[in-house]
Amino acid sequence: MIDDDVLDILNYFEIDQRMGFLLPNPLTKLPEEFNLWHQITDEIQELIEKKMLEERLQQLPLLTTHRLNTNNELRLAHLLLVTLAAGHVWQDGPDKARLTIPANISVPLFDVCKRLGLKPIVCHASVCLANWKLIKETTIFNASVIDIITFRFTQHSANRWFFTLTAQVSLFTITQIEAELAEAICAIASACLHGKIEQSTMQHICNAVTKVTSTIQRMEEYVPPNIFYNNLRYFLSGYTQNALAEQGGIIFEGKENLGPQPLHGGSAAQSSTFHVIDAFLGIKHADDIEAFLAQHREYMPPKHRQFIGWVRENAAKISNLRNAFGYQQALSAVKKFREVHISVVTKFIILPAKGNSKIGTGGSSFMHLLHNIANDCNL
Repeated sequence: MIDDDVLDILNYFEIDQRMGFLLPNPLTKLPEEFNLWHQITDEIQELIEKKMLEERLQQLPLLTTHRLNTNNELRLAHLLLVTLAAGHVWQDGPDKARLTIPANISVPLFDVCKRLGLKPIVCHASVCLANWKLIKETTIFNASVIDIITFRFTQHSANRWFFTLTAQVSLFTITQIEAELAEAICAIASACLHGKIEQSTMQHICNAVTKVTSTIQRMEEYVPPNIFYNNLRYFLSGYTQNALAEQGGIIFEGKENLGPQPLHGGSAAQSSTFHVIDAFLGIKHADDIEAFLAQHREYMPPKHRQFIGWVRENAAKISNLRNAFGYQQALSAVKKFREVHISVVTKFIILPAKGNSKIGTGGSSFMHLLHNIANDCNL
């Protein structure tokens, strides 16, 4: 049973006790005046294949977003607009990126981002946390019963499975049996609020991380690495490479006064879960790694970012936390997850690139960094 005080903390930081950092019950349809956004994103894979996307985007009117008022409306608008932006920039492939985003996308996108505190690019908060819907009524929440709302750039089922499995890594499931991740965050919030470790606190973390490790190991069952690498990966890319890097980033038409924006793409480093666990367990990283992680925290919803800081500050006040029952097991589980993540990155990016790429979807030179992050879990 969760204390009311703990529930208040979770609610304040926009964390659902059952779904965690996932947006509970995301909206799937905006008001009718935004139907064109839906129509183009629903057809985006076919439009790219037929070389018709640019024509459709040129015909798209510049819509005002002042009638979008709820958080769910704004999150869906962000998801749709960053999908349109990704399609526009990468429609001709990773080596022929467009260097600007038209005003009919960039102007409403910037307005939505200002109100949400999110970046104007595809990020974990949009394509994972707010990009899911149930496809059938169920008491068990897993990737087999959910589908994505949009960001469908290939007809292969891998497109759906990549994001729904990613969602499963982030989710805190509906049933008691599948609720380890929710219990872990609730246990961390409770320990930080009350300033003490319960007997089961570390076990909740260990159970959650072990389950997540098992989940990401399923990726290859449903997402062939070559499909991800050649058909989906570059749509998740940031604006920090090749011609975009030479320009200094992407230029948003209608916002030219801001200059080029060197934004990072969607990345696992933008997932709040392991930032929270690192903060609670007191896992320390070198300055360059911490700078990298801090940079990616800027792509999280503001309240989730604040929760990480709140956990770090309050966990530091708990006496003998590192001597708590199960601490070493929890730390070992985190290291195991990171080692498995390295193997997944190797299969999905390094090997398909035949050794020519060391760049992840978030645009980072990361293999050495990932090994160092895993090694930081050693006592």
